[in-house]
Amino acid sequence: MSGRGEVRSWLTVDTDDERHHPGLQGHPTRSRGGGAPVNASQRLLRSLEKFGDWLLAEPVRPVTLFLIADQLEDGGMRAALRLLFERSDAAGVGLTVACHGLSHRCWSAWEPDPRGFRDSLAEAKHAISDFAGHRYRPWFRAPAGYVAPWMAAELAAEGFALDSSINPTPFLRVKTGRARRWFPPRSNGWKAVRSAMEHEGIVERAWTTVGWPALPACGPALHIPLLGPVARGACRRRSAADPASEAELLDATMRVHTLYWHVLDHSRRSGRWVPPVG
Repeated sequence: MSGRGEVRSWLTVDTDDERHHPGLQGHPTRSRGGGAPVNASQRLLRSLEKFGDWLLAEPVRPVTLFLIADQLEDGGMRAALRLLFERSDAAGVGLTVACHGLSHRCWSAWEPDPRGFRDSLAEAKHAISDFAGHRYRPWFRAPAGYVAPWMAAELAAEGFALDSSINPTPFLRVKTGRARRWFPPRSNGWKAVRSAMEHEGIVERAWTTVGWPALPACGPALHIPLLGPVARGACRRRSAADPASEAELLDATMRVHTLYWHVLDHSRRSGRWVPPVG
């Protein structure tokens, strides 16, 4: 097992609002309505404030926000983010901003659409980079982790250098899209996605898992009964590794524990929830 000097950690946070859940929008079979651009929920705005409180209370370490571009259509969200940027700048926190899509469309759940995906990437990166300025990084996380091999070439064409979409658990392999259309349906698999990213020169930073077979240890897994305590314990242990520098994140030979949660989590327990990181 690698020692402390051979592994790093990377803290990341997704800014999804309640309306972005695949049960409401973005998925061909799971969605049941909603999803049009609307104002940021009060829960999200409160969560951003609580996230800022946590960020400034912690020892200074870098964090990356994965932002959905359509959230910038709302003035309240833009104001909340600007305040977060000001607070983090004043505290010397290395807060960077990356792309979580134009909307929260689960691209690999639909038939492949390279042109549509590329157009959405171009629009999203323009909106996010224009707003975030020097904080923006050309890094991508697929909405809800729905990523397929065909998406790698479009990411590379739009200048993305890093992808953090893979949740390498066999239980979620279906998110990699169908490898063929005839019966029986078969998913591409995480290995195929990783190979496609590597072929395009994109560094892949898969999410942390725990145990065998690999169980999810990030995002919603932190709150699932029975799995939650295991996931939280894994996050605490792996976040104790030194933070990865940007150069190390972009070095495919460097081992990095990628940890993530949602901004909305900060509204749990009446705003007293804190991420399980060391």
